Amino acid sequence: TPLALSRVPKAGGDAEILVPDLPERPERVVLIGDEVFLPLDRPEGTTGPRGAILRVPKAGGAVQEITSHVHPFGAMGVDADSFYVGTCPGVAGEAAVLRIPRAGGDGTEIARGGLCYVGVTVDATRAYFGEWGAPNYQSTGDGSVLFADKCGCS
Repeated sequence: TPLALSRVPKAGGDAEILVPDLPERPERVVLIGDEVFLPLDRPEGTTGPRGAILRVPKAGGAVQEITSHVHPFGAMGVDADSFYVGTCPGVAGEAAVLRIPRAGGDGTEIARGGLCYVGVTVDATRAYFGEWGAPNYQSTGDGSVLFADKCGCS
């Protein structure tokens, strides 16, 4: 079954398909201005990058991949300038939080050390995130909320 990105008026009515054939199921849909951003967590066994962010014009149109990463993305926060994604490699010490400009690109690592970083959110100066602590989203951590300076500095 093909995956589609649609929109519908808040007051109700018929859905309008913006993109009839998304390559993967998005983890979330983020609307910023006239653009829709779709973070992806591609399935295990995927050839190539497992994490990606796609951009689509709000009015519909071509899908553009603005960034990709070898590890799947566990979560995404956003501010006026950047996306903050937690990676979920499932290997102890390999998870990272990346700051990626909204225009796209490789991004900057601002935190590293866990197994799977999830629940990323941001305020004016920091990115906050959780640690699943085990593969396959089994929560075995101590429930701590971790944080890193958004600048990537210590």
